Amino acid sequence: MPIPAELLADCLVPPAPEPFTFGASVTYNLQLLAVIKNCNVDKASIRRLEARRQHEFTDMAGTPAVPAGKTK
Repeated sequence: MPIPAELLADCLVPPAPEPFTFGASVTYNLQLLAVIKNCNVDKASIRRLEARRQHEFTDMAGTPAVPAGKTK
């Protein structure tokens, strides 16, 4: 099962406001925090998909899966 493209897409950073006033910076910080939150949701979804894939692989192979780069 491939990872959906929307989960692999770059997290787009909003442009900095002009002029960059104190009030605008507060709003901009909130926008940046929202971007980070959404990226973390995407990464959590990828981890769930990968865990499901590893579980399915283990069920099919009948042996525990070893993550790439790891040795037993």
